[in-house]
Amino acid sequence: MENLAQQIKRQQEDKQIVHKKVQYHVRGGITKGEKLIMTAVIIGILIASFFIVSNFATIHAQDQQIDQTATQVQEQQQVNQNLELQVAELSSPERIMDYAKNELGMEMKDENIQVVNGTEQN
Repeated sequence: MENLAQQIKRQQEDKQIVHKKVQYHVRGGITKGEKLIMTAVIIGILIASFFIVSNFATIHAQDQQIDQTATQVQEQQQVNQNLELQVAELSSPERIMDYAKNELGMEMKDENIQVVNGTEQN
């Protein structure tokens, strides 16, 4: 009986010790498709970054050109104002009379003065 009892005991122990082996499928790294997708995404990001930086550089250059043009316009407006002031000073009747008398030696005679209307007649 001892043998029978020992055999039953061993069978029960064997049943308890038996472990089911579960096989897990371990991926062996990144697949070719994943590599292709990652490469395409990286290239897309690089191209988009290039266009963004390129557009920013173009905008910056145009902004500088606009600033330069605005500065030139302001300078030219100042020159134009100075020239208009000079024209007003040089075309004053008093100055013309003074220049004619002192520089050219001309005299004003009342009989030579004629009044002309600003409108034309057809």
